[in-house]
Amino acid sequence: MTMKLLVFSDLHRDQDAARSLVEQSAEADILIGAGDFAVMRHGIDDVIDILREVDRPTVLVPGNGESDVE
Repeated sequence: MTMKLLVFSDLHRDQDAARSLVEQSAEADILIGAGDFAVMRHGIDDVIDILREVDRPTVLVPGNGESDVE
């Protein structure tokens, strides 16, 4: 049995890229987001709201774009 991973990072508030990942997720078993969904903590809610449409197991790991360090 083969497991298909969809691994991504560095969306940096790109909502079109997030929508594309939602579409691609239909072909994956698991999604792994390796950080930087936002830019300096701004815009994360919009991107995460889009990614909530994914109906596969998903792991999102915060990056420095989500950090509270300026």
